[in-house]
Amino acid sequence: MLKARDAQWESKLAKADSLIESQKVVISDCEAVVVKLEEQANLDSLMLLAQRKRIDLLKVRDEANEKLVELVEPKWYENQYIWLGIGFILGKI
Repeated sequence: MLKARDAQWESKLAKADSLIESQKVVISDCEAVVVKLEEQANLDSLMLLAQRKRIDLLKVRDEANEKLVELVEPKWYENQYIWLGIGFILGKI
């Protein structure tokens, strides 16, 4: 009777050991996934930082382009219709 009970406990201990080993494998797999996710999070944060800098540079370029457009727009005295009207007026005199 003691041998049967010892055999039952040994089988239960063997099952427990196998469960412990499988859980160790699962834990190591989870740790590997956590490491990969942390690396991906770092990469994503770097990408976000680069995108923010790119957006800032594009805003600066947009402002510079708007200033350039203001410089290129013709002034009031460069209007050909004004000079045409002045020519008609001076031609009648």
